[in-house]
Amino acid sequence: MLFMFAVLIVSAALGSYQVANAEDVDVCYVSENVFTENEDANGINPDINHISGYDKYLYFNEGKYLFDVTSAIENGENENVIQFGQIFNNLSKDYTESPRRTIRALTKAFSYGNWCGKGNNGKTPIDRLDRACKAHDLCYEKKGWGSKSCNREFVNELKRIKGPNRDYQTLNVYGRLYLDAAIALFSKFM
Repeated sequence: MLFMFAVLIVSAALGSYQVANAEDVDVCYVSENVFTENEDANGINPDINHISGYDKYLYFNEGKYLFDVTSAIENGENENVIQFGQIFNNLSKDYTESPRRTIRALTKAFSYGNWCGKGNNGKTPIDRLDRACKAHDLCYEKKGWGSKSCNREFVNELKRIKGPNRDYQTLNVYGRLYLDAAIALFSKFM
């Protein structure tokens, strides 16, 4: 119960992003299926077959992509699916909020490492996933919040991390869930 209460009070940190040029900002749209099983032109194998099972819980409402956590719980999904949904919703909320935010209470409930999630501390990234989050943050600073090219590079790097290498295997369960949720969300804004 306390955890669910914490989920309800999760909020964003102070943001000072500039809005990207109009041609570089994606208008939210519903894609039939953002989860591909094929390698792309860069030879990236997304290896996200297990994520496609989450599609049934994803929906678009009031300008945001969301994961229906309640339905997942009612369907008896395991804790990893529930956590994926909570992470996805937090990322979606952070992404779709106005780039100029007000200060609210900070929480690390849905952050990973030193750069992934709101309220990064600016310290040295702890691993390749954290480095990808840092690069994404710095890209937004350079190109503007919501930059499609930043999101595209971020998703491609996450797919490389998830590919056949040991980087993905060294992530803890939460790191893997965070990576999967970030791929699922930012794939919709490329």
